[in-house]
Amino acid sequence: MITAYLPARAYFSFIVDGFYFWFNGDGTVEFEGCDYSGNVVIPSSVIYNNVNYPVIGIGPAFYEKSDLKSVTIPNSIIWIGRTAFYECSGLTSINIPNSVTSIGNYAFAGCTGLTSLNIPNSVKSIGECAFDGCSGLTSVNIPNSVTWIENNAFNGCSGLSSITIPNSITSIEQSAFCGCTNLTSVDIPNSVTSIGNYAFSGCTSLSSVIIPNSVTTIGMEAFSYCSGMTYLYIPNSVTSIGDRTFSGCSSLTSIYSKILEPQNVSLGTQNGVYYMFDYAVKESCKLYVPKGTLALYKSAAPWCYFNNIIELEDGDVNVDTVVTSSDVTALYNYLLNSDNTYAATGDVNGDGFITASDITAVYNILLGN
Repeated sequence: MITAYLPARAYFSFIVDGFYFWFNGDGTVEFEGCDYSGNVVIPSSVIYNNVNYPVIGIGPAFYEKSDLKSVTIPNSIIWIGRTAFYECSGLTSINIPNSVTSIGNYAFAGCTGLTSLNIPNSVKSIGECAFDGCSGLTSVNIPNSVTWIENNAFNGCSGLSSITIPNSITSIEQSAFCGCTNLTSVDIPNSVTSIGNYAFSGCTSLSSVIIPNSVTTIGMEAFSYCSGMTYLYIPNSVTSIGDRTFSGCSSLTSIYSKILEPQNVSLGTQNGVYYMFDYAVKESCKLYVPKGTLALYKSAAPWCYFNNIIELEDGDVNVDTVVTSSDVTALYNYLLNSDNTYAATGDVNGDGFITASDITAVYNILLGN
């Protein structure tokens, strides 16, 4: 758990019926807490000195209130601020209304009892460490309204088994899903251009990773210690890979690299490049590379350290070294039966998607067109 600190300001401006409020300076107030525990209903407005003030935000109102059971948030709330529910370990569920546009830093960090969460389409930003250490969460749906996921947003959510990353996200920041040990799969959309340092580090249950064609930068140790990963797909769009990015991925048996000029990819430090993949992996894992690039891979680090570098024929979807009608069948199974066995090689035409046009591309190869 990353330590959070309360904002350096007075705790409240006024009290009404045991509820604490802070003046925002624009005729509205922020809810700062109350004398009650257990079940709390936040008012949508409050009358003070004969003036009615709308309540539009939640401050560090429930900081370390482990006995908090439930909270009703009114539709007047626009933001859930920094440390609002920090380490409220007794909180098991919460309904965030459609009025909320931002979830602040550490807002729900340490809420270990939180098992489910629905983030509404109104939310545009999820702050740093917002759900850090929420080990009870099993699934989270991030709506298309969210444009970025901050550092450590879901770090240490060890119970998280699935995550939906929307097409609105362009960057997955540092340690965003680090330590999500129960995460079995992740679908990274084609909108993402960069994957930050340690983004998925320690996701030991991830069995496969397909990096989309939109990604240009993969940060330091982004997938380190994903010890359950058996295959990996790296697109030609990648121009920069950080230190030890796949270190500790000890179960890798197949790596599909579509990079056409590996010698031009920007890498980290010398030691970081050498340890980008485990020694045992470099000894036994099959590294599949595009046709005509074998010599380039054998002369460029870290690829040159692999013992088994194999050129793939264009259209060889099922990786049996020849292009036949079986490759068309493999694509049909993917499109019609959701069979992801060859998801890493199905994008024959290189447009970033697996569609019927890839079947056409294989047919053209078979016909010699």
